[in-house]
Amino acid sequence: METPPSFSGTGTHMPVVAGELDLYDVQRNPYECHIVYSSATITKQFNVGANLVGLDSTSTANVAAINNINLSYIQPMIMKANDSTSRTTLSGTFVPPDNTSTTYVKPMQFNDNNHFTEKGVILYSKSNDPSGAKAFTIDIGMENGSNVTSTPFIDIEASKLIAYQYKITNDPDTTAKYISKKIELAEDLDAEDFNLILSAYRPAGTDIKVYIKAQNQYDFDDFDRLSWTELEKFEGVGSYSTISNLRDYREFKYRIKDANKTGGVVSGPLTYTSQSGVFEGFKRFQIRIDLLSPNIHNAPTLKDYRGLALT
Repeated sequence: METPPSFSGTGTHMPVVAGELDLYDVQRNPYECHIVYSSATITKQFNVGANLVGLDSTSTANVAAINNINLSYIQPMIMKANDSTSRTTLSGTFVPPDNTSTTYVKPMQFNDNNHFTEKGVILYSKSNDPSGAKAFTIDIGMENGSNVTSTPFIDIEASKLIAYQYKITNDPDTTAKYISKKIELAEDLDAEDFNLILSAYRPAGTDIKVYIKAQNQYDFDDFDRLSWTELEKFEGVGSYSTISNLRDYREFKYRIKDANKTGGVVSGPLTYTSQSGVFEGFKRFQIRIDLLSPNIHNAPTLKDYRGLALT
C-alpha cells in the first residue's frame, strides 16, 4: 500500500461532482452530452448554471439544463438458462410521465421489444433524483418448481439493456417523417390527380399526414424549392389501432383536396403555384409522410404505402 502524501500548512478545498463523458456528438448535437458514473449525492449535484471542466482536456461548458429521458421502448438482452423444472420471469418498476409521484409494474419479455405504450416511462438523471427514489428497475423472478437440485441461471456480465426513443412530436416541422425519392412519370402520362393508400399502426391521439410535391413538365423552377401540398384523408378518418397490439395495422386513403384543384371541383386537375407561374397537372412528384404524436411512447408506425398518379 502506498503511503498518502503528507501536507503541511493550511489550505482550502472545494468538493466537486464528477462523472465520465459517455456521449458527445459535436457534429449532430454539440449542445448535449451524456455523463455516466455520476458522483451526485443528496447534498451535491450537477446544477444549472454551473461550469463543467474536463479533467484531461480542460475544456469547459456551461450547464444549461439537466434533463431526464423519456423512453419509447427497451430491449432487456439478458442471458439466462433454465432446465425442465426451473423458470425465470421478467418485470420492471417505472415512473409514468403523467404522475411522477407514483410507480407502476410492467410485465416484460426477455430479449424482445417492450413498449411503454400504455403509460410511458421516465429515466431520471442522478442529479434530479440523487436519492434514487424515482424507480427504474428491472426484476428477474427465479423459480425452481420446489426442486432443490435445480436453479435458473442468469449471466449478468453478459446481459445488457438497450433503450430507444422515438424522435416524434406533434409539429410537422420537428417530427419524424418519410420522404420518397422523386418520381418521373413516363412520356405522355402526365397526371392530374393523385391517391395514396397506406397501412399503418395509428393509436388514438396520434395522426399521419401525407403531402405531395408536384411539378408540371413546363415548370422549370428548382424542384427542391417547390411547396408541399397536404392531401386529405378520406377513408379511415376515425379508425384507430388497438394500443395493446402494435401490429394492428389499419388502412388509410388520401387524395388531393378539392381546394387544390382547378375550379375547386372533384374532377379538376391539381393546381399549384411556383416562381415560374401557375400550373395544372404534373410530370414528376415526391411524397412526404409525417408521423405525429404528442408523446414519444405512443407513436404511429408506417408499414407500407401505394401511390396512384391519375390522368
